[in-house]
This record gives sequence, C-alpha cells and structure tokens, in this order.
Amino acid sequence: MVMCYIAITKTTKGYIEISLVIGLDVRDSELLKTLQATLGLGRVSGPVKNKDGTTMVKWIINRTDLQEVLFPLFIYHSIFFIMFSLLCHL
Repeated sequence: MVMCYIAITKTTKGYIEISLVIGLDVRDSELLKTLQATLGLGRVSGPVKNKDGTTMVKWIINRTDLQEVLFPLFIYHSIFFIMFSLLCHL
C-alpha cells in the first residue's frame, strides 16, 4: 500500500507547517531510509499501525527541503511533470 499526501498543520507557536508525506509498507522501510540518507531530505518515522491493521513507515519532507532541494532537482532533470502525473494517479 502506498500513501502520499501533503500535510498542513499548525505548530505550537501558531505557524503553519507544510510537509510532503510518503508512506509505504513496513517491508519497504529500507527504501525510504536509503532515499532519505542519499538525498539528505526529511525524516523517516514509524512504524505506525493504520486503522485497517497495516503497518506503515512514513518519509516526511518539510516545505523548505521541498522548495530548496527536491523541486529544483525535479526541474533540473525534467522529471517534475512525470512525478506530478504519478502522484495524481496514486
């Protein structure tokens, strides 16, 4: 099971925090840890048990990392639109 969403939360200081969250089955946790270590973006959290009983691991990437690293990387390699279409079909 793949889960991908944009989380918008309010911090304790009253600021708005925006993050991209990519969740995969716990069996794929090494993939998320490798991506996080290679790109140096975000943090891997979990495992977390879902309501349906599955266990997930999440890679949480904050707005700054998205804006300054990941999106420019997509644009530089001309894969932004490929990733956008993949995210829309999940």
